[in-house]
Amino acid sequence: TTGAGASSLGGAGLIHVPIQVKDWLTFRAAYRHVETSEPPSSTGTPGRPPGSGNVRFHQDEIYGGAGVGTSHLWFEAMGMAVMASDADVAAGQAARLRLGHRYGLQLEQAALVRQGDTNGQLMPTAYVWPLGWLGLSAGARFTFDPDGFAASAVLGASLMPEPVEIHLRAHAGVERWPVTMAMPQVLTLDEDVNVGGSLTTMFAVSESWSLGLQGQVERIDRQGQGAVFTSVAAGLRWSPIL
Repeated sequence: TTGAGASSLGGAGLIHVPIQVKDWLTFRAAYRHVETSEPPSSTGTPGRPPGSGNVRFHQDEIYGGAGVGTSHLWFEAMGMAVMASDADVAAGQAARLRLGHRYGLQLEQAALVRQGDTNGQLMPTAYVWPLGWLGLSAGARFTFDPDGFAASAVLGASLMPEPVEIHLRAHAGVERWPVTMAMPQVLTLDEDVNVGGSLTTMFAVSESWSLGLQGQVERIDRQGQGAVFTSVAAGLRWSPIL
């Protein structure tokens, strides 16, 4: 992160385990870890004098869920817990309903609670697969919480030339505690996210295992000032064959 008088470095890792039990039933679990280190403020922080060493931050996220349906109608629900080193645990749930196959509509919903604060999100999206290996989507994320109402426009694209998957996502507009279900994550619980995007690439290394790499750039509102967040993350996806 650069801006707001400070810069920080860090990394993230993800392990994602989707399990298809039947054509109409799936389960999945995921764990994500984020670690950053930031130089101390010149004025110090409570309990830490100026120049006393780097400030370290970590965030752990746990997800579990299940999905049911057909190729034209799909519903999935997920529970989550987000544990940040500088705050109480945030707990919540997310769900999505998809109508259609090669084209259609999808509605995602999420709710989080932390330290008595609540956050609700709705994200309606229209999508189309004009080619078997190319998917496009457009929608909006609406956020409702004690800080008020916020909205952002969201665009996405997926390219699936086997054995590689490429997923691009971009948004413009304020998002708070943004939940992503497809590749589970909660980007931040502290700052407003204003504009940005991500590129995720999955490489199949075997029939069951895929290696993922993700680059992300976001413009955030940090302590009342603008800052740019950049990250590179790596992960594994294990899809066991039953």
